Formats: sequence, C-alpha cells, structure tokens
Amino acid sequence: MNETNSWWQQESAYFLNETLAFINSSRTRDEAIDQCGELCKALNKTWNAFFQYRKRHHKLHDKEVENDAKGERSDNQSFQWLMLEGISDQQALPFCQSNAVRTFADFMPQIMNHDTLLKDQYDPFNITEKVRKRASDEHRQLSNAFGRFSQSPSDHSLKEALLKKTAQLIYVVRSNIVHSEKTPQGPDLDKSERDRLVSEVTAKVIDELFDIFFDAPSKRLAVYGTLAPDGPNASQLASLEGEWHEGTVQGVVENRNGFVDFQWSTAAQFIAVRILSAEGLSERFARLDRFEGPRYQRVLVPVTIDGKVTVCNIYQGKKR
Repeated sequence: MNETNSWWQQESAYFLNETLAFINSSRTRDEAIDQCGELCKALNKTWNAFFQYRKRHHKLHDKEVENDAKGERSDNQSFQWLMLEGISDQQALPFCQSNAVRTFADFMPQIMNHDTLLKDQYDPFNITEKVRKRASDEHRQLSNAFGRFSQSPSDHSLKEALLKKTAQLIYVVRSNIVHSEKTPQGPDLDKSERDRLVSEVTAKVIDELFDIFFDAPSKRLAVYGTLAPDGPNASQLASLEGEWHEGTVQGVVENRNGFVDFQWSTAAQFIAVRILSAEGLSERFARLDRFEGPRYQRVLVPVTIDGKVTVCNIYQGKKR
C-alpha cells in the first residue's frame, strides 16, 4: 500500500464522502454528458477542498490571497493549483503520459469555448474560421503543450505546463456543459452532439485524474462475501498476483433474497472486509462486473487499512 499521507487524507470525511458520491453517481448515468457533469461536480469539491487545505496551512499564493480577500476567488485558478500542487511529481508523470490525456489533446474537431462563442455573437449555422479559431484557443494551447511535453517528458516545466493546460480545457468543458444550447441566432442543435463526444473523452481524463489523486483505487477491491479468498467464488480473483489486507468500511451487509448485499452508509457501523491490491485488477473489472450481474454496482468507498484511510472499489447491491 502507498504509505504517503496525501493531503486529502488530512481533510474531513465529509469532503471524501461527497466527492466519492459524485464519482459513483457518474457510473450510474447512461448519457456521457451526465457522466461528465457528475465527475465535474466531484472535481469542484476537490479543488475547493484543496484551496481550503492550503489556506489553513498558509500555502496560498499571493494572487490567491488577494482574490480571496476581495471575495473574487477563481475556480479555474484553484483547479490549476490542484493539478500543479495537489499531486506529486511521481503521480503527475504517468497521468501526463496516459492515453486519456493524449486522446483529450488530440481530439478533433478541437473543443470550442461556448462562452467565447456567445461573446462573438456566433451563428451556429455558419461559424467562421476566425471565430472557430478564437473559441478553440484553450484546446490549441493544450495540444501544443502536449506536443512539447512528448518531446521532453523529463522537463519539469513542460510537465507543469501540460497539467495547467489540461486543467484549463477541462474547466472549459465543465462550463460548456452547464450552458444552455440557446444562441443569439436560436438553438444550436449540434451542440448537444458535440457535448456528448467531448464529454466522453473528458470523462476518461477526469477518471484518470481521480485514480491518481486517490493512489490508484483501480488496483484495489474490497470484498465481504463470496469473492473472499475462502469464499465459493474465490476463483474469480485467484489468478491475480497481489496482496490481501484486512480493513473496515462503513456500511450494512444483509441477506436479501438469498444474496449477500452491501450498502455503503456513513451513518452505519464499521464492518470487516478483505482488500485485494493487485496490478492487473483494473483489466479484470469488466469481467467481474459481468459476473456480479445487474444486482450489483461497483462503487468507490473509503476503507480503513491499518488506521489509514484509502479508497477502493467494492460491489454494492443496487437499490430497488
């Protein structure tokens, strides 16, 4: 297990529980825009928590202190500092080199800032090349930053620039989603389809980011029933090379119609679970999801191992 005491582990359980609830909600949504929207809410909780963490520890930058005193704190700025200082250098490098970030940077047609389009009084049926170029400036900056980083991945300044530009474009997508399709010329009927395609690639980047933040929960699974090493379905995990740990999670386990059912609840008692930590687990989840079937949903929950809080997957009974 990762022994690093990450900043989020020093925050209140309320922050972690709310953030994970939004991430779990994204997994229940059928539409890509809704999935991305829920993940953006989780990000909002996270950059706000990191801002408050730094404020308490007197680690805000001068401009942030100045803006905060005037009641003008910038969410975009807070998100960028989360990317630059909320993850370690060791975590940032694999994120920057991930397929999710590469696909995001290379996505075509380039993502346009809807706010810029509105300021230009754009015609959705005839977006000029000049307007399109101005509206896609943030994406062009990310694409350039990714290209420079790819040439010299060991350059710290290029990695920071890529993290900053990634945050900037995610923030643009987040803002685009909450805007309506109304334009000065009437409804932009193509915007919903553009938002869907953009949301798909953006959601993968945010998922990757949270996996980095929470020290790779994609490599951890908590079990409470048949998947345990001594359970009747232990063979589903037996071929994975990893380590088992003892832990606890807040929730309720009950027998429902012959099935063992877990429900995560922060108001419940702590129950014992076994946690598998394995490198190949993320590739096994699709198969495990099918095995568990429609009665269960895989969610992220806080689990305590040796007195330390970590985040891992667990199968929860779907509410009926």
